[in-house]
Amino acid sequence: MFFQKLATLNVKQVTLAITISTDKIVSVSVLPKVNAQDKAITKIKQLTLTASAEELDQKFFDIIQQPMEKTSEIISNIEEYEKNLEQAQKNSQYNKDKKEKIKKTILALTECTDHKEFNALKDHQKAINLAQKVLDIDPKNKKALDIIETMKKYNKPSLFSE
Repeated sequence: MFFQKLATLNVKQVTLAITISTDKIVSVSVLPKVNAQDKAITKIKQLTLTASAEELDQKFFDIIQQPMEKTSEIISNIEEYEKNLEQAQKNSQYNKDKKEKIKKTILALTECTDHKEFNALKDHQKAINLAQKVLDIDPKNKKALDIIETMKKYNKPSLFSE
């Protein structure tokens, strides 16, 4: 019955420490496990109840239920916040890396097509490949779309070629 009631507290993980003194006084310390990194949350002290075994049998769960629910809710909120913060940081780094990659690829594309030795008849496939790399990262990139459209003209057979 004790463990069934303990399970109804809706606390993810809890540590119990039970001490029974020689005069039959029982001390029970209850501490929910914290997975959060926030140092403030680690300052939560255990809830310790000291009474006779009979008194604890009668009132233990009535006494600890509300504090454990509040503590569990606080811990859960902090853990969820940290998880969301971590995800936001990953997304931010991902977007930063993506922008940097687009910037480098567009620079390579621009250097290729704007170079004085660029020959559209010979180098059009290289320009298309670089533009396609940009589009793989950013499918709506106007410069890459324009270059692909322009370079496709050089892929078409000419009436004058052999």
